[in-house]
Amino acid sequence: MVSVTASLISAGVFRAFSSDQSYGPGFAAAGALALGGATLIGWSQRRISPGP
Repeated sequence: MVSVTASLISAGVFRAFSSDQSYGPGFAAAGALALGGATLIGWSQRRISPGP
């Protein structure tokens, strides 16, 4: 469930980047923050769940 949300966030960020490149550094920072948050969620989920 969490990984699906992270994937949707990442897809939304990528789609926004590819469609609107005129936002500049502020938009890039927001995209990087969202991507970092999705990565952190995925990492914590892998760390909590047992197995390889």
